Amino acid sequence: MWDAARIDGAGHLRFLLWIVIPLSRAPIMTIITFGFIGSWNALLWPLLVVNSDDWRPVAFGLTKFVQTDASDEFHLQMAASVIMILPILVLYFFTQKQFTKGVFAGSFKG
Repeated sequence: MWDAARIDGAGHLRFLLWIVIPLSRAPIMTIITFGFIGSWNALLWPLLVVNSDDWRPVAFGLTKFVQTDASDEFHLQMAASVIMILPILVLYFFTQKQFTKGVFAGSFKG
């Protein structure tokens, strides 16, 4: 592809923008999705770094809610868990096509 792009007069930047990035869209979206899920579910690192309750992650609020406020009420625990998962589901529905394409592209050999 590089040779064909050079014959057409494309430089490095045009090759990057018109060939490499469109071919890499699925892996880039997969990495973005996994990165968001990892940072959204982070609990221990923010607890070590942050001292005030204003900057605590949502996972800390869910843990505190489950341990103190709703220790016996499982329907409230499940409702809070669903609310915490909603941003991840929204991101996945927007990136579903690229995400599944990126995951399956690395699973086939050949």
